[in-house]
Amino acid sequence: MKRAGIAFALLAVGALAGAWIDDWFDIDRCLDRGGMWDYELETCRYE
Repeated sequence: MKRAGIAFALLAVGALAGAWIDDWFDIDRCLDRGGMWDYELETCRYE
């Protein structure tokens, strides 16, 4: 039972880290292409 709890915790942490890394790559890709990241709308803007 204790191992199942640890496994679940690791899975949850991995999912959160994966989501954060995905957002970071989106922002990095936007800036590399000359855009500006809009944090409120979570989109890349080109002006």
